[in-house]
Amino acid sequence: MTKAILIVLGVVVLGYAALSWEFADRLIGGQFLPPDEEVDFAAYGLPQPEAVTIANGDIELSAWYFANSDTAGCAVVVTHGFTGNKAQMLAPGAKLFFERGCDILVYDLRGHGASSRGLLTYGYLDKEDQMAVIDWLMERTGLSDDRIGLWGVSYGAATSIQTAAARPGLAFVIADASYSSMPDIAAVQADKQIGVWARAFLPGALAVAGWRAGFDPSEASPEESIRGLEAPVLLVHSTTDAFTPSNQSEAIYAAADPDRTRLILTRYGAPHGESFWTAPVEYTGYVDAFLEDFGLDFGSR
Repeated sequence: MTKAILIVLGVVVLGYAALSWEFADRLIGGQFLPPDEEVDFAAYGLPQPEAVTIANGDIELSAWYFANSDTAGCAVVVTHGFTGNKAQMLAPGAKLFFERGCDILVYDLRGHGASSRGLLTYGYLDKEDQMAVIDWLMERTGLSDDRIGLWGVSYGAATSIQTAAARPGLAFVIADASYSSMPDIAAVQADKQIGVWARAFLPGALAVAGWRAGFDPSEASPEESIRGLEAPVLLVHSTTDAFTPSNQSEAIYAAADPDRTRLILTRYGAPHGESFWTAPVEYTGYVDAFLEDFGLDFGSR
C-alpha cells in the first residue's frame, strides 16, 4: 500500500512539474521574429532611419533611430508589445512625436524581432535593456534624462513603467494596455489559453520561469513600480481589451500618485493595444492634453 501511494504521488509530482514547465515555456520561451516584408517609412511620414545595434551585456537590441531635422530638443523611446516588433510602433509613438520635432528610437525587445534571442522576463531584465537604449540615445543626442520620454504598448508599456521607476528623472511615461504584474497577466492567460483549471499550475509555472530566466516573477510588477514614481504617467487602456483586461491598468492607477498620473479608459471598441489605431484623432488629443497638463515641452504639431 505504501509503495502504491508513493508511486501515485511520484506520478502526480512529475505530472505537475511537466505541466508547470510547459506553461512556463509559453510565458517566457517564445521567440518572435520580424515579418519578411520591407517597411515603407514614408507611409508613416518618417524619413529613412539609421539602423543601429545597442548592446546590454550579451543582449544586442536591433533599433531604428530617427534624427529630426526640425528638432525640439526632445526624444522618445518607443517600445512594442508581446510577440511584436519595432515596425509596429511607427504609429502612434514614432509618427506623433516625430511630428512634434522629437528624435525617435524604436527597438525590438529581447526575444523579439531582430534582437538577440532571450527568455522573456516581463520587464524585470527588459528594463535594463531599455536603460541601455536610453544611454545610447543620450550619448547620441546630448539630451538629458528629463528631455527623454517613454512610450510603450502592452509588454512595452509594463517595461517602460519599471524602467522609469529604476531611473528617476525621465520626462514621462505613456503606458498603453499594460499588465499590472507578471503573475496577474499569467493568471489571465492561463484561463484564456488553457482553462481555469490551469490556475493550479500557475505557482509551479512562475517558479520554473523564474528559475530558467534568472528573475523573480513577483517583482516584474508595474503596479509596485509605480508607487513613488516621480515621472508623470499616462495610462491608456481599452475597456474592450480581450487580452489584458483594463482592470490591470486600473490597479496600476490605484497604486500611483494621482497628482502625477492620468488614466484614460477608451470606450470605442479598440482591441488590445490598438486604442490609437482605432481612433487616432481622439488618442492624439489624450496625449496632447497630458503633455499640456504637466507642462511637458515636447514640441508642437
